[in-house]
Amino acid sequence: SSSSNDNSKHGIPESLLGFLPVQLLQQEYRRRQIQQHGRATYSTTTKKKRKWAYAYLMAGVDAQQQGYRGILYNVLVAARVLQQSNTVADVVLMVQMASSSISDRLLPVEEHWLQAVNVTIKYLDLPRHGPENFYTAQLEKFHILEWHREYTRVIFMDGDVLPFCNLDYLFALSDPEDEHQEPLLRENLILAWTIEPAHGGFFMLAPKEGDFEALEE
Repeated sequence: SSSSNDNSKHGIPESLLGFLPVQLLQQEYRRRQIQQHGRATYSTTTKKKRKWAYAYLMAGVDAQQQGYRGILYNVLVAARVLQQSNTVADVVLMVQMASSSISDRLLPVEEHWLQAVNVTIKYLDLPRHGPENFYTAQLEKFHILEWHREYTRVIFMDGDVLPFCNLDYLFALSDPEDEHQEPLLRENLILAWTIEPAHGGFFMLAPKEGDFEALEE
């Protein structure tokens, strides 16, 4: 079509990249690479295995108190938003029950809600590196590093972070389908915040074997 030819010739504005499906993103990145180097930097396409996930964490969960329900509702809505925007990534919720909880699982109805929107539930053991508090909960986020056999990239989001659109383009920028294609983002992505050099509420990591164990040490 004429519109696709225009995009190929002039490029897609940065403001629109977040709204494109992954296939169009790959075409745009290849066009930019050819434009930058004057030619393609690879002659054949070698597809690599890619699998992505969005991850959330609920720590200190007590099914009797239900103070975690706000996070649970946010995860349900986030999963729905991502799926309706045609994400190709999984949505995973890590759940760590409180030591005071008499149950070792969420309520059956809560598990049903999550399953209904295809959210994978991963139950975590109690912290091994200290008492249950805000600081140990921060380290629990890095359990995503243990998923190196399942995923090539994982975006972690705090329980109060709600995506408004498909964020798969961040995965695609960091983890291109062709193994010879140079990524535009590094494999690990962190964001600076107002006073913190790295914001713990949103980051992307490439899980590698042994990383979580090294972090705990």
